[in-house]
Amino acid sequence: MAADPYLQENGTFKNRLGITDAAELQARETAISTVRLAQMQQLEQPVGRFDLDHLRGIHRRAFGDVYEWAGKTRGEWTTIQGERFMPPAGLMKGGTRFADGPMVEPFLRDTFRQLERDNQLRGLSRPEFAGKAAELMGDMNAAHPFREGNGRTQREFMRELGVEAGHQLNFSVVSQARMIHVSIESARGDNEGLRRMLLEISDRQAVRALQQAEQALEKRGQDWNGLYVATANKGQIYSGEVAWKGRELSAVQDGNRVIVAPTRELGRGVQEGQSVQFTASGRAQWMDLER
Repeated sequence: MAADPYLQENGTFKNRLGITDAAELQARETAISTVRLAQMQQLEQPVGRFDLDHLRGIHRRAFGDVYEWAGKTRGEWTTIQGERFMPPAGLMKGGTRFADGPMVEPFLRDTFRQLERDNQLRGLSRPEFAGKAAELMGDMNAAHPFREGNGRTQREFMRELGVEAGHQLNFSVVSQARMIHVSIESARGDNEGLRRMLLEISDRQAVRALQQAEQALEKRGQDWNGLYVATANKGQIYSGEVAWKGRELSAVQDGNRVIVAPTRELGRGVQEGQSVQFTASGRAQWMDLER
């Protein structure tokens, strides 16, 4: 098997920083890209026109300090440390296979032409926007155009698109476990988890509920980012153990899944650690997200 041209012999990505340890590189890359993405979020205008060049530009700005190939898709000639190559066609992560390199750019150009025909999702109600945005995000994820950094690039693209369309998306309340879960579902052809997530993070009350859940879980020593945390979905039956109870909001945990709901939904006298089952009634505004 040919060596991966992106990697050093020990499996660490080749990088501008001269780092040879994978854990150290990941920490530095995360810190640098977080700053660059925050700078983009301070801009009054998007960094592009919601096309492939826009997506490339976000990736280049976020990761260009770390990787020589930032902004280059897996479907175009790339140079790293003087070596020019066409990236390997295939890419698989965690059992999910993404589009082959030569198909990345044609597929995304078709995707962004459809976005242009849809007027960049302007003028849509929030549920309509969430449905269309889920399809778009699912397509970008299926393409996985860059060797690394796809999720962060896609989320910034979607955030900017939401601003332009009048629907603010707050990805800071999406746990890593949830993002991975809905992305895998989407790669298998099911965008419902993405749609539901986008509905939640474009609703201010749902965002506040998720923020409170994050704080409460971390206060109790739980790794919020490692849990699938969501608000209750109207009409759905939930069961589990009360992870935390507040005056207005509580959370029910079943394994890796944590569902946030109004405390009154759980029944009178419920206590932390108690097993409960309830049907989400939708009496809270953020539990009726189809409006």
